Amino acid sequence: MFLTFLRINFQRYSYYRMSLFLDMLASAVFIIFNLAFWEVIFSKTDSFGHLTQGDIYIFLAMVELLCILEIAFFNQFGKVWDYIVTGELDKLLIQPVNPIFYLLCRTIHPWNLIKALPVVLIMAYAAYEQGVVFHISSVLVAITTVVFATLVYAFIQLTTSCLAFWLGRISLIDEVADNLHLLNKVPHVIFSNKVKWTIGLIAPLGLATTDAMLFIKEMDGQAVAISLGIMACSLALWAGLFATLWHFGRCRYNSYGG
Repeated sequence: MFLTFLRINFQRYSYYRMSLFLDMLASAVFIIFNLAFWEVIFSKTDSFGHLTQGDIYIFLAMVELLCILEIAFFNQFGKVWDYIVTGELDKLLIQPVNPIFYLLCRTIHPWNLIKALPVVLIMAYAAYEQGVVFHISSVLVAITTVVFATLVYAFIQLTTSCLAFWLGRISLIDEVADNLHLLNKVPHVIFSNKVKWTIGLIAPLGLATTDAMLFIKEMDGQAVAISLGIMACSLALWAGLFATLWHFGRCRYNSYGG
């Protein structure tokens, strides 16, 4: 079913190739401005914390990868509350499959993955120019860490959306959940390990992108193992909260029209 929806969405978006090209161009322009911003900063200093300019470029690539994965696969998870309030949830509940899985299949945007190409290529080239050495194993581990964090973020959005079963419209909570990605805009090397791990347990976005970058830089298996362990605990926490709220929320849910 997932592959069928993936194929259908690929076909649908193939009719809007110019829109895709413009999106890729916009992403490339955004990242170039971002690089220019850090270029100005490093013209005044040699390092940010203990990070070099090349390290920052790798960090930015991880941040953009996380954002693109979230948009491509889980872009509607944070809007489930609107389905609940408007009664659109009925359309998901009557399907012969898990409603969340059906929502994932129906709203997947695979073309957004292509937008990662200019971003990652520009970042990789910039980092290479700064002397960063890439290893296939370290890059794969870094990508896995970012994918893990994206999955946790999806459960965070689902969990907050379930509050609509009790609170109705939750636009403010939705805004807070949407802006959690701001936690990964600055490398978490500015925090102590205890603070970084505490934030990571609640919302591991910044933890993932920071430690993914550090693993590419230092190949420190112990540090990334700790991060993955914290993210596993975070995933269990949010998945458990979601399952609980989803179960009891549906018990009190009235479909559209009563």
